[in-house]
Amino acid sequence: MLAPHLEAVELPLRCPLVVADHPITHVYFPGQGLASVTARTHSGSRSDVALFGRDGMSGVAVVLGSDSSPFDCAMQIPGAGHRIAVKALRQAMADSPTLQARLLAYAHVAFIQTGFTAVANAAFTLEPRLARWLLMTQDRVDGNQMPLTHERLARILAVRRSSVTLALQELEGRRLIRADRGSITILDRKGVVAAAAGSYGRPELEYENQIGPMSPALRG
Repeated sequence: MLAPHLEAVELPLRCPLVVADHPITHVYFPGQGLASVTARTHSGSRSDVALFGRDGMSGVAVVLGSDSSPFDCAMQIPGAGHRIAVKALRQAMADSPTLQARLLAYAHVAFIQTGFTAVANAAFTLEPRLARWLLMTQDRVDGNQMPLTHERLARILAVRRSSVTLALQELEGRRLIRADRGSITILDRKGVVAAAAGSYGRPELEYENQIGPMSPALRG
């Protein structure tokens, strides 16, 4: 059982959950907020390859038997949740085949999301990629409004801030979103799905098949 070993924690903006190539001591389960998984090159280039919120956990490498990860993981939208020491998590997995199967199912889904992010980055222009990321974010928060700045989206998508601003203006001009200072609101989810041009949906379907509904937004 996990419950006796879980510790409630606040998860402020940019709070590191995993530091690349360092031992993972705790695994985090956000109840609110959003975290992203980031790959970095030796030259310092970076790109976010996955995200999760209340649907997932940090430190998937631990579930697969590793003690560290080549990826960083940090909060992009502040929130709160729980954490558990790696030793306690592994003991709980050993004691409960059901828990182990559940966590392995999530690791499978996280791998699929990472793969489809690579496809989106290679095959789609900025606007569909931005639309995909907005939809993925909305799936993990309450309501249509998301506390995302242009600068933060630029870091997530590994592009210039000015490019994100232009792409947001295009979506806003079609009345799909409203971009305010420090927040973005999805006004027409179906329209944003269409703007994603097929880059969104497959990992989300796999999550529902393997684990269950992620959020009411996914059914809208």
